Amino acid sequence: PVEPFLLRKHLHYKSLRHPRPPLLLLLIELIPTATTTMKSSIVSTLLATVALFCFHGALAAEDDGHDHAHASGEPCACHADELGITIDCDNQTAMTDALSALQAEGCSTECESDICIKNFAIVQIHHDYCFDDEVPTVLEAEFHDYEGSCAEHNCVIYRKRDPSKPDCPDSVCTTGTTGAGNAAYVGLIADGCASDCSAASCVSNYRILRSEHDTCDEEVLEKNAEEGIHSFEEVCKEQTCNVWHEEDPDQLECVEDAGEETSSVGAVNGAAVAAVSMIMAIAAVAL
Repeated sequence: PVEPFLLRKHLHYKSLRHPRPPLLLLLIELIPTATTTMKSSIVSTLLATVALFCFHGALAAEDDGHDHAHASGEPCACHADELGITIDCDNQTAMTDALSALQAEGCSTECESDICIKNFAIVQIHHDYCFDDEVPTVLEAEFHDYEGSCAEHNCVIYRKRDPSKPDCPDSVCTTGTTGAGNAAYVGLIADGCASDCSAASCVSNYRILRSEHDTCDEEVLEKNAEEGIHSFEEVCKEQTCNVWHEEDPDQLECVEDAGEETSSVGAVNGAAVAAVSMIMAIAAVAL
């Protein structure tokens, strides 16, 4: 017979959150030789294990669907809501205060504190969303110092639309010196676009670089192109374009994606139903 303390040991919370098949096999193997009373206890224990597995699995799925403290790839509107941030391109003071907080906290090397996470979000969201002339020059220059250390907390938002400008070309996000964005940056320099951006080649290369810079992963552009685009933003202001298209949804509205959470909980419950069916079938034969 199995001593009660051994069952309690195997039915520890961690075993329920990550159920161990050996426990279930052990209990099932005991059924043929157990007394009628013991059989009933074993089946009850198996059913309780599955019920708790379903409960804790659903909690884990909910946690996975709402882990906003480490929200890489989450829409910035939702990330801002979670952190209590107001997205306001007219509030340059909030942007520079957040940059100062990042500097004081040493977030360029370690970005896990609440101070780093919230202030990086303020800086990143406004850097990516607001027009160039709405973002303080110092923030444009120093934002990239925090992209690496705070990458895990990066959210997704694109430059807001300027209805007077055309849409940017689709990004291709190719890497290396011949990649679209890096080659466009070299073309801007070679064609003297830093002093006059009206030539057709300057317009084309700036729009390509704008699209690549705003929509591709950080590692796609080389550092000189990633940071160098800011030296062209003023002179190429009239030649800029929109990476966020008119038909795209409102970026400042948080729309929760419940699909993943629902499917996760559904998978847990589905597994639990199958397990209960198996246990009841065993019970029907054994009891």
